[in-house]
Amino acid sequence: MRVLVVGAGAMGRWFADSVATADDEVAFVDADETAATAAADALDGRALTPPVEERFDLVCVAVPLPAAASVIEEYADRADRAICDVTGSMRDPIDAMRAHAPEIERVSLHPLFAPENAPGNLAVVTDADGPVGETIRERLRARGNELVATTPAEHDEAMETVQARA
Repeated sequence: MRVLVVGAGAMGRWFADSVATADDEVAFVDADETAATAAADALDGRALTPPVEERFDLVCVAVPLPAAASVIEEYADRADRAICDVTGSMRDPIDAMRAHAPEIERVSLHPLFAPENAPGNLAVVTDADGPVGETIRERLRARGNELVATTPAEHDEAMETVQARA
């Protein structure tokens, strides 16, 4: 599988490390080219410079939440089979994926732990399923993660409550 991770920070690296196998080709792109290079070097991938012209089986968006919708819009057409996000919210990313990637698989993931504390519980919204989404979930489970199916509304309401209490 060819995977593009948009966002080479901790969550983007965690996703690539958790989901990609030695048989997969992983590329990173980030507004900070140094971060993309470091992630690629650490995970035997490639660093790309925007704009990305290549197409991938899976595009994973791992950027700060305020940028998620615009980054999904920018990179959705780079995905041939599936698009996912690990941004921490689900309603807005799912809406953006529906709008800009209506014909492919769509999954939103929210690890309820810091990457350095993996494995753990992951909230999962499978908006449009298929073989890539199944593979993502299988590989995350194989790494010891517990997947918790939810809806965008349930997830975001629960996170608002948790964040308000903190």
